[in-house]
Parts: sequence; C-alpha cells; structure tokens
Amino acid sequence: MIKANLPQTASLLNVSPDTVRRRLRSGSLVGERDERGHWHIELPDSMAAATEQQQTIGMATPLQVQDGTPELVQALRDQIEDLSARLDRSEAERKEDKEKAAAERARLLALIDRLAVGTERKPV
Repeated sequence: MIKANLPQTASLLNVSPDTVRRRLRSGSLVGERDERGHWHIELPDSMAAATEQQQTIGMATPLQVQDGTPELVQALRDQIEDLSARLDRSEAERKEDKEKAAAERARLLALIDRLAVGTERKPV
C-alpha cells in the first residue's frame, strides 16, 4: 500500500478532490487525517507506478531530447510559422476592412449632410 495526499489521489483516480472526500466518507477509500487535518489516503501498490510516472513527467524540461524529438520540434515550429503567417494576414485584412468601413461612413455622413442642406434650401 502507498499513501497519497488528497490532490494526488484525485489526480491518480481522475476525479475531483470532492469526489475523493465523498469516497472517504462512504468508506470506498481508506485514509486518515493528520494533526493539521490533511488526508493521507491508502492506495494499492499498483497506483505507485502511476504516481512515479506523474512525478517524472512533472519534472521533465522542454530541453530534454529523446528519439524523434528534433523532427517533432521542427514540425511544431513549422506549424507555429504557418499560424503566425495566417494571423498576420488576418490582421491585415481586419485593418483593411476597418479602413473601408471608415471611408464608407465618411461617404455616408457627407451624403447625409448634402441631403440636409438640400432640404433646408427648398421652401416648403
């Protein structure tokens, strides 16, 4: 048996901490509280491998190189470059649309002014 705290247990079981608490209350999980009120839950040894794997994954750094990693990194860089280019094009289109909308607004306001002046001159 191994002992895990409440967040570790929730992560290992892929449930929320509240679910772990409910299972402790119902008796489907066994654990005890320390003097500070923190839970120490007993889990089967089969869960120990999962715990060790999670700790190893959590301590990995992006600079660690494994077989196939350079190709993956290059593929991700290519994808980032493509997405950046798309974003740049989208921003340019947005800016162009904004300029067109401003020009159209100015044209419409000028038309409204001309119509307003035209109706003031005509006697009713």
